[in-house]
Parts: sequence; C-alpha cells; structure tokens
Amino acid sequence: MKTLALTIPQEAPVCMDTLFDYVRTWHSNSYVYELGQLEIKVEKEIIQSELMIFREHFPWLNTNIIN
Repeated sequence: MKTLALTIPQEAPVCMDTLFDYVRTWHSNSYVYELGQLEIKVEKEIIQSELMIFREHFPWLNTNIIN
C-alpha cells in the first residue's frame, strides 16, 4: 500500500464535489480528509494510474506520494 497526499488549495474550484464523488466511489474505505489535506491509501500497482487521474482531472491539487 502507498499513500497519496492531495493538498487542496484554500480557493479550490467549484469541482470539489466531483473530486469527492470520485474519492468516495473508488476509495470509499481508504481515505482521510483533514484541514485541506486528503490522504488516500492505494495499492502500489495502481499508484501511477491514480496520480495520472488526479493530475489530469484535478490539476489544481498538489499530489504527492508520502510512503
């Protein structure tokens, strides 16, 4: 398992609902949201795919792998 850290800017765009819909649908039991930081646990085999999805569809997020 790897953890993706997504930092959400204070002035996030209106598509925040879309972001949370995606996370709740595909990562329903493996995420934590606190104070503008979203951490998602994903299998290491799909980490690059998830990074691509977040960077492509939510470019305003700062995405990092933290472990």
